[in-house]
Formats: sequence, C-alpha cells, structure tokens
Amino acid sequence: AYSQDPAIREDYASDTPDNREWRRHAQNVRVEINRVVQARIKFRNEGGRRPPDLLESMIQSYESEQGEEGGHVASAEELMENLGDNIIELFFAGYNTVAAAVGTAMHFLSRDRSLQGRVQQEAEAALDDVVAGGTIDLNKLPLCEAVFMEALRVAGPVPLVYRITDGPTDLGPGCTLPAGTIWIPAEHIHKDPKTWGADAAEFRPDRWLENDGQPPVPGSFLAFSLGPRECIGRHFARLEAVSALAVLCKYFSFRAKPDFKFAPTFTGFGVRPFDGNSNRVCVDCLVERRVTAETLFDWSWPSSVAA
Repeated sequence: AYSQDPAIREDYASDTPDNREWRRHAQNVRVEINRVVQARIKFRNEGGRRPPDLLESMIQSYESEQGEEGGHVASAEELMENLGDNIIELFFAGYNTVAAAVGTAMHFLSRDRSLQGRVQQEAEAALDDVVAGGTIDLNKLPLCEAVFMEALRVAGPVPLVYRITDGPTDLGPGCTLPAGTIWIPAEHIHKDPKTWGADAAEFRPDRWLENDGQPPVPGSFLAFSLGPRECIGRHFARLEAVSALAVLCKYFSFRAKPDFKFAPTFTGFGVRPFDGNSNRVCVDCLVERRVTAETLFDWSWPSSVAA
C-alpha cells in the first residue's frame, strides 16, 4: 500500500504473500461483523428490546427502504450482502484516526490545566441532565469540538491527502497540475503562519471559537479532505470524538507526566501519539477521578447524540 510503484501499490489481485495476508485479514473482519449482525438479528427475532445504536439504525433504515411502510424484515445474510461493506467501513475505518485525535487532545489538555478546567466546566453543564437513555447535544459543547479540531490541525492522523489527476488540471493563472499522482501536504498547510497566524504551531482551540468553528481561509484545513471526495465519516467522527472528550473530562482530570515526550509518528495507520522516550504509541499521563466511584459506575453512556 505504501510502495511508490503504482503497479505494486494498486495490485490487490496477484498471488503474493502480502496480498494473501491482506485477504486473510479482510475475511476475518467480515466474519466478525457477520457474527455481530447474526446475533443482533437473532435478538430482534426473539423480541428483545432494540438498542438505539448505530447498527440498529442502519438495519432499520435498510428495512424501511426495502419494504413498504417499514414492513420488510431483513435476514443476516441479506444485510451482509447489501450493507456489509458499509457496516465494516463505519465500524473500523475511523477507529485509528478518531482514537489518535482524542489521544492527542488529551495530551494537550493534560499540559494545560486552565484549558482543561474550561472543558470540564462545559462538559459538566452540557451533561448535567443527561442520564442513560438521554441525548448529548453537541451544540452545547463548542469548546470540546474546538479541542478536537485543534488536535486534528496540530497533530492530525492524516498528514497527506492523496489524489490522482486523469490529465493536466488548470487551477488558475500560472498553476497547472500535471497528470498523475498528487500529494497535498496537509500537515504543512495546517501550520502555515500566513494562514493560521504567528502561533500556528501552538495548540490553541480558541482560534476555532473566534472564527465560528471554521478555518481562517477556505482550503486551509484538510483533516477530512475537501470536496466531493471528502471523508464520508467526518460527521460520525465528530460525534464520537466530541462525546468521548466531554464524558472523559466530566469524570476525570489529567496531568502530564514529566518524562513523556510527545512525538507524533506515522505508523502505517496514520500519525499516532507517540512517546519518544519509551518508543511506544501512547499518551502517558496521570488520571484522577473527579467523582465518587458510585456515581461514576452508576452512570452509563447516553443512547444518542444530537448534532
């Protein structure tokens, strides 16, 4: 996948050791997802209460589209045939990227107790009346969202955007892209002081609040790419990451460990938080519980998130 030779990079059909391993892992993922879908269908058929989660929403949406007035009941085999790839994409594609961005955000919060305190206050207010079965309103978490966006900007998991032009592409006077592979250096665009200001290298989430949650110049933020081929999971990633940050900061405080050296590193699955001293993919910080154990473990994840 990382070869510079297109004939190798785009060849998933030849019988090579790498392709055999890739197919084996792909089949393992499909088997696991199929097992989850089968268990859910069995649970539904037995009359169990349908949890309002992502899988249930996808099943209900599919059944509604296939049957008149929602009368269609899909089997596990039908769902895997028609929704399998979409389910796998949503369940796995954003795992590394969202986890990396949340980890990066927690690192910077652990180093700035003032900012962390503001996030905790916002999370407490937004989640104060949210109980199991309730809904997190992301509109009440603008600072949490700004922290997430700033983590993507400063040390995002996607350092480059990759495109292929079919032919010469005219971008304006004096700027024509040749046919072939185009690499767009998102990491450098995100830290360009001409666009982001003299403090472009600093982690400062307030820059997003000062600009209504938007980058200062169109095209200057490429964490999800742009245009018709932008990341299809960007809104889902936002729901996951902002909700996770809010819940974590409501119930815990984080303090940076003095021996942790934050050195984001490309691992083959994007840029990940990395400890330059221990050579591990991690965010190493001290965690303190902000509530009693009884309160913490009595509280459960809300059933939905409102964007």
